[in-house]
Amino acid sequence: MSLSARHCQNYLRELKDLEVARYELRRLSRRLKEEIQKAQNFIRNSTAEELPASPIRGEDVILYRKYWGLVPVCTIYEYFEAGRCTELEGHEGAYNMYENELRMNRILGKLDEVIERLDDIAQNQRVLAESIQYSNRMVDRLSGSLKRMESSQELNTYYNEMSARNTRFLADYTVYRDMLL
Repeated sequence: MSLSARHCQNYLRELKDLEVARYELRRLSRRLKEEIQKAQNFIRNSTAEELPASPIRGEDVILYRKYWGLVPVCTIYEYFEAGRCTELEGHEGAYNMYENELRMNRILGKLDEVIERLDDIAQNQRVLAESIQYSNRMVDRLSGSLKRMESSQELNTYYNEMSARNTRFLADYTVYRDMLL
């Protein structure tokens, strides 16, 4: 098996793994959306006293509705855990940091975008693997043609040598025959 064929098989195996990962990501995404929906319903139906206290400031924290998605919540939580900010609002607050990074495309705003990009990567890898396989087939064909041409060249060389030998023989024979007559 050629090195390129192994590479193609590895690409196809990785592509299959990527499709499995994409399926799992979609499944987890649906599950997380359900959990987020439950939490949102709980927040909507609860009074401020019933909501859990913030581990950061010791008071009730209610995120603006815009930031209720999984990615924003996790990102904002990471800002506080890393000590990058100490409050939600203000020019150095978590909301502002998140919006700035979102504008600079440092983070993806939605899991659907992640899945879509995985789909794009999978499609590109599929096209790449097919192109490599096609290239390998073409190289094999060209290699076979080159071997046939080399063989043909060897035969041509042999036949040319035989023709030259026969031509010398005929020339010598003609000279000898003319001497005898």
